[in-house]
Amino acid sequence: MRRTPQSAKAKSEKLKLQRAQNRGEDVEISKKSQLPKFSRSAYLDPKLGKKKKAAEKLESTWQGSSNQETVDQNEVIDSWYWHRPIPTHAAIWSQDPDDQQLSCFRRPKWNYNMSKKELETNEVIQFKRWLKFNDEALDKLQKQDVGVYERNIEVWRQFWRTCEMSQVLLILIDIRLPTIHFTNSLKKHLDLLTEKQNKRVIYVFTKVDLVPDDTAACWEAWLKSQLSSTDQIVKLSTYQVVLGEQGKGRRKPFIKPESMVELLTAISTAHASLKSACENVPDVDFEDVAKEIRDRIDTTAHPNQPNASTNPDIDQGDTLNSSSKVAKRKARKLGRVQAENKKGGPKRKGFDVAFEEVGSPDDQEEQEEEQEQEHGDENANNERTEDDVLTIGLLGQPNVGKSSVINGLFGSSKVRASSTPGKTKHFQTLYLANKVRLADCPGLIWPSTTPRWAQVLGSTVPISQERQPSRIVYEIGQRMPLENILPLAPESVLQKDEKEDKRTWREGMVRTSRREDSNTKTLEILERYSIRAGYMTAKAGRPDVNRASNFILRQITTSQFKWAYLPNGIELMDNSNGIYIVDNNSVAETQNDTSEEEDDEVESDESAAEEPQEESEAPADRNVRSAFELLNVDEGVDEGNSDD
Repeated sequence: MRRTPQSAKAKSEKLKLQRAQNRGEDVEISKKSQLPKFSRSAYLDPKLGKKKKAAEKLESTWQGSSNQETVDQNEVIDSWYWHRPIPTHAAIWSQDPDDQQLSCFRRPKWNYNMSKKELETNEVIQFKRWLKFNDEALDKLQKQDVGVYERNIEVWRQFWRTCEMSQVLLILIDIRLPTIHFTNSLKKHLDLLTEKQNKRVIYVFTKVDLVPDDTAACWEAWLKSQLSSTDQIVKLSTYQVVLGEQGKGRRKPFIKPESMVELLTAISTAHASLKSACENVPDVDFEDVAKEIRDRIDTTAHPNQPNASTNPDIDQGDTLNSSSKVAKRKARKLGRVQAENKKGGPKRKGFDVAFEEVGSPDDQEEQEEEQEQEHGDENANNERTEDDVLTIGLLGQPNVGKSSVINGLFGSSKVRASSTPGKTKHFQTLYLANKVRLADCPGLIWPSTTPRWAQVLGSTVPISQERQPSRIVYEIGQRMPLENILPLAPESVLQKDEKEDKRTWREGMVRTSRREDSNTKTLEILERYSIRAGYMTAKAGRPDVNRASNFILRQITTSQFKWAYLPNGIELMDNSNGIYIVDNNSVAETQNDTSEEEDDEVESDESAAEEPQEESEAPADRNVRSAFELLNVDEGVDEGNSDD
């Protein structure tokens, strides 16, 4: 284990304390008083403190690793090796049968005669019993690396509320590793909802554009084997990469038209099944819903450009619906100036506008009619009741794509979506159509025996919560050739001068040699990547392995390196890439690079043949690693000549 670096001031204070103790004196070293932690809410409205506490209640919580576990892992980091070549079975994920013992937390029984305090107290008591039961079940399994599950009752209450208010449930599953998203505990809970509460469930595969078609077909067949014949499965890709102004790609909410039709068809089928089983289900014409969605997406993709204002300070292209940010800022600033001038406030320079000439009486009448229509629509929305609306709930683990599906259905960013798990803190509802409502539930991790590293790989657990990201990189490197994917510094930066063995070897003695095998040392790869990226510790100047591991994990979880598992029962040929999906574009680039390198080598060989023989007698390639070895180059040449 490496020694923790200390500053010179800390060392001097430690020496003073030791000397005082040796003299038998009781001396206390003065320490700087710590400043109180800055709190922005203390300088703002005091009501924000309550809002902050309410937001903290909805944060996901789970059991973390202890300090002793972290220390033990730091001691064995030097013995971590990636076994090469990667075995074929590393790309196949088999579901653990021990998941049958775990279950999701069901809402306890309640009635309308119970007060709020009695209801919450009963839920907390039952929740503690459920946590104890699951923890004991996991302890009996005696597994070393068991993942986490949701331990915050407030998040489970959001889950209950979404399930109770929804008639149709969309279960979102990441197609790269569906088994950690569709656990046995979730399956048992969904069976209870369909039997006792008459819910309809639709399973949605997300991020289909990140895997090959063969892999998607294999996982679809696996999910069908786990479900009944009446259950429906839909595949979606909810993003479209659009090039920005400087050539950088950005993700735009987008669902393919055929996938949109498939999803709406599945929802209409579920609605028809509900309608035949229950009379309280509202009537919904899904042809009108599809038309409304199509019109909304077309309007978002191609906004109508209104006529330019008669104001001379704004050009023809600078309108409110323009895509230029500068035009929008000008319009907002002009609106503020107009409001100030109408109120009799001070005029600003460059904005002397005659407002009487901007709008005509006809325009004012049109504006009044539009306002009346808007108020009429608001009143119609307020008159809607729960019985008149079909509610569709979106459930799934964190970062599976629930908010992204909602944005894709609307064709624009309606809710916040992020690559960091746990962005959605509380459930939110949006009206997709007049009688169709979407309910976005915050993600929660289902109880299972999934390893912790697999949860980080599947982006269900934030990377910032990992105390030792290098261990996660080690586990992923056993299944993905990271040494061939990452840009690394040359091996010479880590080579050390080996002393020549001058012992006398007699007959029968075995000469020891350096171990040379196909395995790769994890720590060396991380150090080479740290040196290449410039990640060095501030005090000791060593390669910052933890920072490099953190950055590698962020690249993997944000799909910069494509990967996917395969279900159990699939026969594979020898594949040295494991779960890594080789991109054709990257393969073409590597082939071009190798061809260019071969051409350079041929040119260098021809130039070397034309050089005189005296230069060819120079020593072979040298790995010069420091400025001090540059001083010994001439001496090495002279020694070589003298030996000859």
